[in-house]
Amino acid sequence: VTVGALYGGLYSLNVPKLVGASNSDDGTGDWGKKAAFVFDVHLNPTEVAAQYSTFSIVDSWGRTYNPASATLGADGKTVNLDFVNYNNAHGQCTAKYTPGTITSMAGITLTETSCVFTPTGLVPSEIPVPEVSTIQNV
Repeated sequence: VTVGALYGGLYSLNVPKLVGASNSDDGTGDWGKKAAFVFDVHLNPTEVAAQYSTFSIVDSWGRTYNPASATLGADGKTVNLDFVNYNNAHGQCTAKYTPGTITSMAGITLTETSCVFTPTGLVPSEIPVPEVSTIQNV
């Protein structure tokens, strides 16, 4: 333990696990641009920001949504992710970490981990019904 160590300096030696996920309003009423992934141990903030592409959301139809950036929250365990848009995510989703080189503050490398969550407040894009524009008899 050193004076001024991040998060108090007492770091778990456990392999980090993803224990929760949720989405949130981006401040404009859009719930499909921000998500938070919660881990059970303190993570290295520099590595989280540099490796945002190791996090993703996979919906029940198998579509993958990748974030545009990641920052570690003040608690050292919550990864705040910014997405372009995942409003079209369907059903229960899987918050996923794919192994990169992110480590905990104790130097333990994260392994693949995931958890299931159901996003709230998503507003899917309307897909117009096809309309007939011309008919020809050939």
